[in-house]
Amino acid sequence: MEHTKTREMEQMICDYTGAKYAHMITSATTGLLIASMVADIKQNERFAVSAYTQAATANGAILMGATPVIVDVDPSSYTIDFENIPDDCRVVFVTSINGRYPEDAQEQIAKLRTQGRFVIEEDRTSVG
Repeated sequence: MEHTKTREMEQMICDYTGAKYAHMITSATTGLLIASMVADIKQNERFAVSAYTQAATANGAILMGATPVIVDVDPSSYTIDFENIPDDCRVVFVTSINGRYPEDAQEQIAKLRTQGRFVIEEDRTSVG
């Protein structure tokens, strides 16, 4: 029964959002592990994560064998300081803090992506 209800809920999410696919997962940590797999994070690869976030933000990539590079925070939003992300970090985790997000976050993320970086971003619309 659970499997059927899960599939129904996933379809409802697709219908509501217009997404082609939706998959339920057990936790945010599992989701971040899957995102790390999609990013194809390699053993010992360095990735950027904010100094002020939940441990789960980095745990998925750590489970893949990657090494976190803790990036200082922007003093106004307390989120990752885009100016201090090391060049050798191909994967960057971007999260909001208590609903705070830099005003220029989307431009900064677009810039990272044009540099060939893989950005794993929290959906800030779901945050407080």
